[in-house]
Amino acid sequence: SAKYPLAIVAKLLNVFGGNLGGGCDISCQFKTTLNNSCLGPLAWSLHHTCLVGTFHGYAHKHLCQLISLITYIEGLGIEDLQ
Repeated sequence: SAKYPLAIVAKLLNVFGGNLGGGCDISCQFKTTLNNSCLGPLAWSLHHTCLVGTFHGYAHKHLCQLISLITYIEGLGIEDLQ
């Protein structure tokens, strides 16, 4: 069920505000769920980013890697989300 991750994102956005990134192993699919939910406009306006871990990216679509793979996100340093 997507209600728990959506509740977590809602709480994070309300407490910490914008420019957050959340990472999990299904972030590529969760991004679509988030965008289609009632939280979608809020997440978009606060620049929330869904991220995938390093090892997820190498076995997945090229476009997903370019958008969500933490290797290409400025400011994350050497974090791998694993």
